[in-house]
Amino acid sequence: MSGQDGGISALMGELAVIPGREQEREVLAALGRILRSAGSGIREAGRGAGLGASHLLVLQLLEAQGPLKAGEIAKDLSFSKSTITAILDTLEERKFILRDRHEEDGRSVLVSLTDAGKRVLSLIPDTFQSHFLARFGKLPDWERALVLSALLRVSELLVAPPI
Repeated sequence: MSGQDGGISALMGELAVIPGREQEREVLAALGRILRSAGSGIREAGRGAGLGASHLLVLQLLEAQGPLKAGEIAKDLSFSKSTITAILDTLEERKFILRDRHEEDGRSVLVSLTDAGKRVLSLIPDTFQSHFLARFGKLPDWERALVLSALLRVSELLVAPPI
């Protein structure tokens, strides 16, 4: 796909005339590029801190949203409950998180970031996400809305139950 030189309308014109099979190949290639970029960015960032990508994602989520239940973390990051338990065990051993009983509901456990967890996050270099968001923020409003709409639809397609 060229599209770079003629702007978004030229790209949309090109995409409209691509045969179905070619569109499918282009979609899968684009998804592959996105996944490789995101995966390598988060792995690089985590490696510098001695953390796996999944561990880093959990710490970043807790930093952004504050204390959460383990199930909420699993749901937000699309991890199984057993996977999130193993990740939280490792992070707790390294003193990056705390698990405390919920004050209002004693059956629930809230996971929160410790000072050590905040420190390790502060040492991590800019990630793929921050570079993407910087470029995304420079797009005009209509184009940001278009990208967001497309990504939300793609995520729905990826997590939709089989028909």
